[in-house]
Parts: sequence; structure tokens; C-alpha cells
Amino acid sequence: MPYYLFFLLFLALPLSAQKMASEDTLVVTPRMLAEEPEELIAEFDTSRQSPYILYFPMRYARFIFTPEDKALINSLTDTIVERIDLVYTVFRQDKSFDQVKLNEDRYEMLHWFFPQAFKSNLIEWRLVAQDGASDYETARTYFHGFVIYLKPHRLTAEDGSILRTVDDVRVDRPTSRLLPPEEEIAFIERTMDAALGKTAYKTVQDSTIEWVEKRTWTGKYLHSNPKKRKNGKRYNSKKGLFGKKRPKQYVTKKIKEVKLTEREVAYREPPSAASISAALEQLDSDTVVYKYLTEKAEDWSGHLIVQDVTGSMYPYITQTLIFIQSQAKMDSTKKYLFFNDGDDSPDGMLGRSGGTYFVGSPSPDRIKEVAFSAMKAGRGGRPSENDLEAVLAGLDRYPECTGVLLIADNFARVRDMPLLKKIEKMGKKIDVLICETGKEGQVGVDYIRIASRTGGSIYTLEGEYLNLSDMQDGEILTIGPQQFRKSGKDFILLNP
Repeated sequence: MPYYLFFLLFLALPLSAQKMASEDTLVVTPRMLAEEPEELIAEFDTSRQSPYILYFPMRYARFIFTPEDKALINSLTDTIVERIDLVYTVFRQDKSFDQVKLNEDRYEMLHWFFPQAFKSNLIEWRLVAQDGASDYETARTYFHGFVIYLKPHRLTAEDGSILRTVDDVRVDRPTSRLLPPEEEIAFIERTMDAALGKTAYKTVQDSTIEWVEKRTWTGKYLHSNPKKRKNGKRYNSKKGLFGKKRPKQYVTKKIKEVKLTEREVAYREPPSAASISAALEQLDSDTVVYKYLTEKAEDWSGHLIVQDVTGSMYPYITQTLIFIQSQAKMDSTKKYLFFNDGDDSPDGMLGRSGGTYFVGSPSPDRIKEVAFSAMKAGRGGRPSENDLEAVLAGLDRYPECTGVLLIADNFARVRDMPLLKKIEKMGKKIDVLICETGKEGQVGVDYIRIASRTGGSIYTLEGEYLNLSDMQDGEILTIGPQQFRKSGKDFILLNP
């Protein structure tokens, strides 16, 4: 049977017959997307050319991908997608033509090759209908098919600003690029200097006390005859009978001496809240990490802090380090773990990727040194991260911690969710601090499940969602524009 006929037969089956039980986690379905309201435009513009904008053309009124497109879509398995447009024309030769059915077929085909997209609650889906064509010959020249926009997750513009969305035209410019860890660290250092003041050096004196033995004169004189000195008699004058000279009496004593040494020490003037705020907002508008570390310092005392330090996270590592450096007194019970998803061998076996760096020092400089080491050792890899492996490694190292604060990359999928069952048994709650929510405040559903199943909470720049495990079965959780229904220990996204 020809390959394309196999797909035609496949698509003729009901959706329920096509999907395995494991796909019950679908966030959107082809039918649901096909029935969404359409956005009307005259003609779709395909002039933007960027590695972050991928065009998948289809013939007019058809829904089959080319072999080259199939291969490209398969390569997107673990990428971060920001938006997917389905573009078509309003003009139809046959008035009975079912556009919704064609759209559904196209979404079905996309789902077959790219099922991960249908499991994400962070992707924006758009139906784009072109109404500029009034005849078939014109309509068939218009673009039809999918446009997949990849999130510029680690892209920095020429001025150092971080590009958060593919809608930013700077995504198309060759001057916008991925930063190597060394440049990210340089950005962090400059931001810390702006927030905290540059490191200065001053000379200080250290005093040390030493006891040294010294031979000193008692002020007395001994008998001039050595044999008669044994009687212990001492004299005040240095001359005896007949003018004979008497020797001085000496004793050995321990004398206290104070020695002064000089050394240079680094110091910063106490930073102002205004200077910290201005520096952080200059680097990135999402200051969620500094906000909550400052506000919840007492609540998280004794917690293990687990932070993703892969490429896109350097603005948030900056906030953590500025918070640590600006504290008047370090919390000696707090431990840190920085992870990069596997050092030189990223995306390793489940639970065995490595790339975890521990530090429990009260020294802010030592914590910064370890964070930078984790950044330098990372070699990128796929966008999904080993969050739960890192949490487990931290709990094994610091079992005495009172809980875990996971500083997480919202747009990086948690690829080791099966490890959550093991963490649940350890009885430690995980609070999740979300870095970069969706355009309207969306939070990745995996992080909601992590917090819910461990008794933790979710923190975003838009708000706090506390004690998710205490919510009743069937109760509704609203985060941004999305609603989730509590179902057992988990939450299920409700589609509008």
C-alpha cells in the first residue's frame, strides 16, 4: 500500500481509535483546534526568514506533508514552540466544501508527526484565514499550511537584551545570537556591579599577639665572687669592696608582643533597593526570583534551593546571586544545588544525566563560584531539563532540609516526570518558582503537578498559588487565562 494511502486510511478512523491510552494527557485535540475562531487577513506574509520561523506549505485543499517536511517536523520533538499557525484561504470552489473538516485533517496529520505539541499548554494556536482571493487561480498561489514559530529561548540581541518572543523582529537579525556561558557570566558580573556597586579594595591591619622569651636585667647586681653568689644576696650598686665590679643579674621572661600585618580586602558599600531594582530590570523585566527570595526568605529558611542554570536562565541566576550578596547575614541552614542537565553529555538516561553542583557554604563568593562552574560545564542539549533528578540528588545530599524551592524554567519541559513518585515518598514539599510565564501568565502543567503532588505551591510574577494539595477534588485552579480541575493529586487543564 502506498505510504500516503496508509495515512488517508489512518485519518479516516475516529480520533479515539487512533490514539493510545498514554495520550490521555492531550491538552488540545485536532477537532478542538479546527473549531477555533479564525483570524481574517487579506494574504499571509511569508517574507520573514529566520531559523525560528518554519514554513510547512500544503497544496490548496490538501493536507499531506512533503517527505522533507516530515523529517523536519520529526526533528522538532524536543524543541520549544511558541505558536503554530494554520493558514488557508476562504475562497472555495464548491460551496458545500467543509473547511473545518479539512482543518481537522491537517491538524491530525500534524499530530501524527508532532504529538508533543498537542500536550503543551504553553503553545498559542491560531487559525489564519486569507480572504484576499476571489478565484481559484489566485487562491492556489497563496500560502497554505502550517507555520511553526520556535521560541527564541536563549537568544540575545546586539544590545544584550533577551529576546522572549519570535514576534520581536530582532529574531531575524544575524546580530542576535546564542551566548556562550562565558558571555552570560560577564553579563551577570556587570549586573551585579550595577546592583551592588563595584567591588573595591581597602587595606586593613591585622594584629596578632605573640609571647616571646627575652633575657632582661632585673636592676640588681650579683656578688663579684662567683662562689658567694649562691647565698642569693643581691646588690643595688655595681661596685663592691675595693671597687670590684659586680655583674648584672639577668632573668629570662616571656614578653607579650603585638605584631601588625597589612592586607587588602574586597568590600562593597551596602546596596540600595533602588540600585538593585534598576539593575535587574535593565537586564530583564521578569524579576520573579529576587522578588520572592526577598519576600519569602523566612518561609524558605532551611530549604534546599535547586536552580536550573542552563543558557536561558542566566537572568534568574543573576537575581539569586544578587539576593545572596545583598543579605546582611547569610542563612546558614540554606543549601544550594545548580544543575545544567549533564555537563559534557546532556540528555542522559533518566535519573543519570548528572551536571549537579552542590554548595552549602556561608560564603556568597563561594556560592557564586559554584554556580558559574555549573554554567561553564553545561553543553546545552535539548530544551527539556532534568529538574527532578536534580531535586533527588539534592535531597540525597541534604536530607535535613525542610523543603525544596525549585527555580524552574517554565518553557523547558520536565523530561524526568517518572521520578516524581520517588520524591513523593520522601515527604518533602516542593515549592516551584516559575521563571517566565506565558504571554498571559500560563504555567507549564508539569510544574503544577510537581507542586500539587508534593504539598507545595506555585509562585509567579503574576501571583501565588498556595498549598495546591489542600484543594478539594473537582475544585478549579485558575492561572492566567487557563483553568485546571483538581483530580486526585493532579490537575487537568480544562479547555474553553
